[in-house]
Amino acid sequence: MFYFNFKKKVFYFVVSILTVSTVFIGYSCTSDEYDFMDNSSESGLTVMKSTQTLKQRDCRDLLLDSVAESDEFLDYVLEAKLVMSKYCVYVNSLSAIDRDELKYNINDDEYLENFVNKANMLHDMQELIVRRRNLLANAQFGKLDEQEKMELMATFFDSSNRVLLKDRGETLYSNCWEAYQSEQNRAESKASLAMLGCLCLIESGPGACLCALAVLEKLDDDLQNAKRNFNDCQERMDDKHGN
Repeated sequence: MFYFNFKKKVFYFVVSILTVSTVFIGYSCTSDEYDFMDNSSESGLTVMKSTQTLKQRDCRDLLLDSVAESDEFLDYVLEAKLVMSKYCVYVNSLSAIDRDELKYNINDDEYLENFVNKANMLHDMQELIVRRRNLLANAQFGKLDEQEKMELMATFFDSSNRVLLKDRGETLYSNCWEAYQSEQNRAESKASLAMLGCLCLIESGPGACLCALAVLEKLDDDLQNAKRNFNDCQERMDDKHGN
């Protein structure tokens, strides 16, 4: 009888151990499953966010391409380029005294009106107003942020689109030329975007807008500085190579 009761107790004990083990193992598997589900959910959210980010980037790229190919954008940047070119050519034909006079009278309406006429820029700046107005009315362009607008301008004025001028007998070092092109690109991109922000330009009559001419004056300074940096670079490279 004692032996039977002992076996019975041992049996119940073993059964209890097995039951507890089974429950524990079951709980562990369930916990692992939950952990797996949680990790899978987090991984899924990460992939989803990444996909959404890529889609958003693709949409912004398509938007940029759409604006870049629009007539309104191309008309504006081509006219802005013409105005900038005319200004720089005329200003660089002035004597040092006339250049100083321009800087001194940059806020004088009457002086600037005469300046615009002498530089034969009046018609071009009036055309620029029309092109500017059309671009600002472009719904797609209005969706761009300031960084994207700058990126758009920089793409148009990209140095790779420039024509390499024939050198005049001197060695043209690629690193100097590429840096020069890059500085020109930045200066023209900033100027075109800055002129887009000028609210007046020449809305009516022959008067000149201080904002636009101030931008052009800053552009010319930046281009002159780029040219000086280029010449300095060329001289350093000549010294390095013993030329």
